Amino acid sequence: MIKTFVFFDIETTGLIEGNKMPRITEFSFVAVTRDNICLNKNKIPRVLQTLTVPVNPNKPIPQYVEILTKLNNESLQNVSSFDHKIYDMINSFLDTLMKPICFVAHNGNKFDYPIFLWELKCLDKDLAEDILCADTLLLFKDYFTNVNYMQDTEILDMEKHVEKVNILQKPNNFKLITIYEHLLKTPAKNNHIAQDDCINMLHCANHIAKYFIEWCDKNALPLCKMK
Repeated sequence: MIKTFVFFDIETTGLIEGNKMPRITEFSFVAVTRDNICLNKNKIPRVLQTLTVPVNPNKPIPQYVEILTKLNNESLQNVSSFDHKIYDMINSFLDTLMKPICFVAHNGNKFDYPIFLWELKCLDKDLAEDILCADTLLLFKDYFTNVNYMQDTEILDMEKHVEKVNILQKPNNFKLITIYEHLLKTPAKNNHIAQDDCINMLHCANHIAKYFIEWCDKNALPLCKMK
């Protein structure tokens, strides 16, 4: 049973192109315990553990990426590259969390996790093998498919705070910003800022807290398998 969920997001110099990985320009962890998600449905728990780090990619950041992320080479020139000190910082942060730990990222299986693990591989480093990971893109696809087959009483019992009509409708697409606005009925802010994207994920997870926790318990995979 997962004890701590670590919402995780990265900003990068671009997309994955075949076997060619972009470099990380920022990463963020927002950790919350299982109990705090259960106790704080539909709102952000007061107790969070966070780590957000800008990273010098040591390669040019394309202009379109600058526009999206508001990060550029000039603003990152005096921060550290993804090195052993950052690796130690990550490990120290994760060591403070209640185990078992599960990373949570949107489209993490195809983007955040392989890029993050590639950065670690460049340092000849790994994280603990017992760290799990889940992908909220897959979670919400399952949720909006399966919820249509649930009995009305189950839906109302599971998520009393969400309007029934809203639960039964699928969002227009499964981008994080779309899911956020579909569930919360309010515009998302600061898209493509790592910590804010983590908080947006947490908002969405809290909106379907029981389903989120049970889905992650059932479907989480070892992070080390995402290379």
